[in-house]
Amino acid sequence: MTEARLPGLTRSLFVLLVAGSATLAVSAAEPAATLSDGSTLSEPNSADGDKRERLTQRLDKRRPVDSWRTEIGGREITVSGELGLDLERRAQPNQANLSRQGDRLSTRGVEAEVFYNLSDSVSLFAQWRLVSDRLQRGGSLGASSKLFIERGEMWLHSQDTAGSGLTVEIGRLKFEDDRLWWWDAELDALRVSHENGGVEVSLAAAGEIGRSRSDRRGTDPEQHRVRRWIAQVSWDWQPEQTISLYLLRHDDRSRTETVLQTVPTAAQDSSDARLTWIGARWHGDAQPRPAQSLHYWLDVAGLAGKERSLEYAMLPLPSRNSIVTGVSSSRLGGWAMDAGLRWQFAVPGAPRLSIAHASTMGGAREGIERGYRQTSLQSNKYDFGGLKDFARYGATLDPELSNLRITTIGVGFSMAGVSSLDLVYHRYRQVRPAKELRNARIEADLTGGHPGIGSGIDLVATIYPSPWIEFSTTISAFRAGAAFGVVAGRRYHYWALATKLLF
Repeated sequence: MTEARLPGLTRSLFVLLVAGSATLAVSAAEPAATLSDGSTLSEPNSADGDKRERLTQRLDKRRPVDSWRTEIGGREITVSGELGLDLERRAQPNQANLSRQGDRLSTRGVEAEVFYNLSDSVSLFAQWRLVSDRLQRGGSLGASSKLFIERGEMWLHSQDTAGSGLTVEIGRLKFEDDRLWWWDAELDALRVSHENGGVEVSLAAAGEIGRSRSDRRGTDPEQHRVRRWIAQVSWDWQPEQTISLYLLRHDDRSRTETVLQTVPTAAQDSSDARLTWIGARWHGDAQPRPAQSLHYWLDVAGLAGKERSLEYAMLPLPSRNSIVTGVSSSRLGGWAMDAGLRWQFAVPGAPRLSIAHASTMGGAREGIERGYRQTSLQSNKYDFGGLKDFARYGATLDPELSNLRITTIGVGFSMAGVSSLDLVYHRYRQVRPAKELRNARIEADLTGGHPGIGSGIDLVATIYPSPWIEFSTTISAFRAGAAFGVVAGRRYHYWALATKLLF
């Protein structure tokens, strides 16, 4: 696929998606999610199934309730999973020759999971993934491939442990907040929680205890000897109204190398930090008029801490080592906010309008060299009222919320609960002009003399033609702003197609 062919493909996909969505809407007189026995995706067939759904339900994942099951020792054991194929195509600005070379990534995977109730209060869950990745870098003749097994969630869950009213979980646990703005990650952890009267409190200690993938020799260097303490308090103070408090302590106890020290290239760790985040969220739903619903959110977060940053240079082949060329220390501090409103109307097509703004402050003052950054556990995905989560800050640029102001406007439609279509616009500006954009999908140097990063637009469509099939696609474009220097004004594209067969 060449860059010249991409716009034609974009138009074709758009026509197919709109036509498919319209067809599904017409055919949805009988809900597609109804199973042969009359149950639906949200109606488990047993008490064990109800518990399984409650404990393993995730924001961006679904499973059919009629997954394969049998009994062992009088208790139900359930096996479920998915087959998936993901295709991605992204274009990158190249400041040397002004070309737009693109990367192509294809991922095939099988995910299998087992859920078993050992007793009325103790449950076991285990999940594995077999993944095949193929990446072709723009401008390169060959492609790199990886085949590996990845361990997913694997935990023991004990409810009302020893009659204490406490829920205890241990193993590889899933951490996700309601908007995936704080965390969306699987971590080796111990978590204790308690719920009473609309208030839920959870405390966790996390740290990687081994490699998570078969193609790695050990723990990810960036996670080596990193300990995290995670706390969350949620209070449903009114129906459909929630206030949450968040705390994360990131403590990296790994050894920091010195200048001219050599280390294996695979063991490079560019950051050793001790950081603390604290923040709150207020979100809920209201009904200003009978035919309207209003969803709102306000996130605020603050960061403080210290970091040692390392720079490396690779030694000539055949050496597999790198040499430390620089070590620097800095203080971090700042805050961030993300606020938005979403109106939805009770008319055919369920149209909705979203308006949001996110911003950071802090750094480069009062002895603080660097400002706010996110937790590194976040995914920044949000559904904007549709069926599937997608990149909250734009799919082509997909930046971390750090030294940025992002204004977002989106419109969307949902059809019979089996398809959704969203069109979302983003405008980006740096708070302080800088030469880097932290963890963005587009890798290009900035001039550091202008705050204008650019603008982007995403078209996201999701279709659930049956309880066992998912289809979603993202077509995205980004127009580089003045901060990109010689490539300012150029447009770059991102395209993704994901299909899943559930079992």
